[in-house]
Amino acid sequence: MDKQRILVLDDDPVVGLSCKRILGAEGHIITTVTKGREAIERLSSEEFDLLISDVRLPDIYGIEVLQESKIIQPKTDVVIITGYPTLEDAKEAVRLGAFEYLEKPFTTDF
Repeated sequence: MDKQRILVLDDDPVVGLSCKRILGAEGHIITTVTKGREAIERLSSEEFDLLISDVRLPDIYGIEVLQESKIIQPKTDVVIITGYPTLEDAKEAVRLGAFEYLEKPFTTDF
């Protein structure tokens, strides 16, 4: 399996650490950030294969980060994660090109 560069955006440091531990153990290169604007800045300056983004963030709505990411790096896959799933967010995420919309907590199988 090729090493993937993955950007994890979640304001809960435990989620970032868990993703780093699990995905890093599989050989992927993981970068974690806690704010949406920081994720957008990183996407503007670095190449990523995957963005894992929470919806509820302290500075910007995660769906907006998804939308910006598709402009900045259209080939980067995006997985949206949320502890507060709504049908509206799921529909909007898929419409904007999200690869997956997952409810937290999720297992490593996902």
